[in-house]
Amino acid sequence: MLEKIGKNDNSESQRIIESFYNQVKDVYDGFLYAGYPIYNDMFSEEPVKVDSILISNRGVLIIHITQQNLVSFEDVQDNLYNKIEVKMKSYKFLLNKRSLLFDLNVVSVCENTQSTDNVVKNARELVEYCQKNLNDNIEFELVKKINSAVQEAYGLGKRENIDFEKGTKSELISNMNNIIETHDTRQMEAILADPVGIQRIRGMAGSGKTIVLARKAVELHTAHPEWKILVTYNTRSVKPMLQSLIDRLYRKKNNGQKPNYDNLIIMHGWGSASSPGFYYYLCKYYNVETLNLNQAKMKFGSNRAFEGVCNKLLKEITHFKKLFDCILIDEAQDFPVPFFRLCLNNLDQHKRLVYAYDELQKLNEEAMPTPNKIFNCDIEIDTPLKVSYRNQSSVIVTAHAIGMGIYRDLDNQNENLVQIPESNDIWEVIGYESDNEVRAHQEINLYRTKETSPDYLNTDVNSLVKIYKLKDNDDQYEKLIELIRKDIAKEKVPVKEVMIIDMDTLYHKNNYSNLKFIINGKGVKGKINVHLAGTLHPEDFSRDDSIVYSSILRAKGNETFVVYIVNSQESMSNLSPIKTRNELFTAITRSKGWVNILGYGEKMQNLENEFNKVTENNYQLYFKRYPSEEEKKKIRTTNIDLKKEDVIAIDNMEKLLKNLPKDKFNEIMEKFNELKKDL
Repeated sequence: MLEKIGKNDNSESQRIIESFYNQVKDVYDGFLYAGYPIYNDMFSEEPVKVDSILISNRGVLIIHITQQNLVSFEDVQDNLYNKIEVKMKSYKFLLNKRSLLFDLNVVSVCENTQSTDNVVKNARELVEYCQKNLNDNIEFELVKKINSAVQEAYGLGKRENIDFEKGTKSELISNMNNIIETHDTRQMEAILADPVGIQRIRGMAGSGKTIVLARKAVELHTAHPEWKILVTYNTRSVKPMLQSLIDRLYRKKNNGQKPNYDNLIIMHGWGSASSPGFYYYLCKYYNVETLNLNQAKMKFGSNRAFEGVCNKLLKEITHFKKLFDCILIDEAQDFPVPFFRLCLNNLDQHKRLVYAYDELQKLNEEAMPTPNKIFNCDIEIDTPLKVSYRNQSSVIVTAHAIGMGIYRDLDNQNENLVQIPESNDIWEVIGYESDNEVRAHQEINLYRTKETSPDYLNTDVNSLVKIYKLKDNDDQYEKLIELIRKDIAKEKVPVKEVMIIDMDTLYHKNNYSNLKFIINGKGVKGKINVHLAGTLHPEDFSRDDSIVYSSILRAKGNETFVVYIVNSQESMSNLSPIKTRNELFTAITRSKGWVNILGYGEKMQNLENEFNKVTENNYQLYFKRYPSEEEKKKIRTTNIDLKKEDVIAIDNMEKLLKNLPKDKFNEIMEKFNELKKDL
């Protein structure tokens, strides 16, 4: 079966490609691109667009379409042929010594000329040309490799030589790094869709949204170098990764040339005088007062600070101008609605706005309001990404099960669920399958297949997630050091592929200092370097020679092969169950490979019990009786988070009480726990 991807700007060219596709779609296996690929000519600096390219089991064909009867079709064909051949020959896996493993063919389609060996008049003659000239017998594995080269998807992850040993995690990481990547059809559709109007890209963690957004920015900048294109994001530590990705993709696509960063602008959503950002940029451009974070919190409250400043700006700017041709927003679920309206107001009438977000970053609801609620209009293009490329299936299922509290008490499941998505359809969108329709009061088993969770790591799923209940805080950090030493010394995991996430958000800096004291004070064999995320500057996260220690807030948007989650007992809070379980879900899904969940105390025992039920159910989400809409409402009203300041006050009181003599402590804690239950 032939998959068609993309669209030509020229309607006549698109008509020819549609007609050709309909005649050959059941004949060939492979891919037919329209209006792609596009390159920047290094001499003229003008875009060079390939009208279409066929990559199939019978051969590869570059298709040039024109309505002009050219003096020399051969010159155009040679230019396109040479451009594609040079690209193809840059991939070793497509070569046999100095030659490609397949033939490249090129043909022109022009209705206003005479047909020749390499020029045809219409789609019917194009089919006949293929029947005559495409006589290869290409194995589909090679077709996929050619497709990867045309997509320029190979090398999306930084390919680094790892000093691995057979039978260790480092070998599995090395193997995964050497996979020949391709974008799936949905990803390519999202990348190539012309964003006239608003485009939405949504999926779960690890579905490639950021890569798709970066690729889209590169394709747009290549095709329209004169456009002002803004790429914006929320988590400051994401910037180095995002900028590096865009830079690499553009250079690779355009013979090492740098993007024009005067026109392709990457900036934080908020910003400050020392760090450019969209909000700050608008304030300066329109000569409006800027508020920093502390001022905004004082004026609008901690939870609505950014929403407040965006609303204020919307009211104070009386006449908006077109400042950008296209705006692309990553991590859109973290931005308030007024931010999107600011973006729209600074675009022209075409309203080219692309936003990408995690479909279920908050497990009790879809992460974003409907497009109509945000923009007061429907959207033109909507692309759900169902495949998770980051997380292995057992990691995703564990994150969802614990995040929702599915296995807190199976006998009274609907009374003990912490949260559940509002829509029953969401499961299919994020890549789950069920043998029965997901509806109220049905027994439901939700599971993932290799189609939506490819097993790139190729290892035992039962080995990927481990949980450790320790005696106390010191014991926890001793165990952490032991496990990290094993991963680095024995399993040969690169240091920068290890991340420590502390779920004790309020005290994570003190906990980091405690870890450093244990490492330095006890003379741990084999030096372990650990740094606190954001120490040098807000974007400081990953380092080649040091393990990052991060709060969950800074960890968002980042990923490593091995993740250690400490103080996981904090995620079992009765005071803010939704917030803390969502945070644990986010922490677990930072992992491309292994997850180690550490904690101590009674609450950690509860977490361990839930995890054991995840494994007993073979990493599936089992609902004994799927909740009705009425039961979902009850779940939402039962599990309400306390205000942050109340949680802090109670937490501080609990810490003070622990310093009392044991008999007095037990007496007071018994009464204290009763009070917490009432809350």
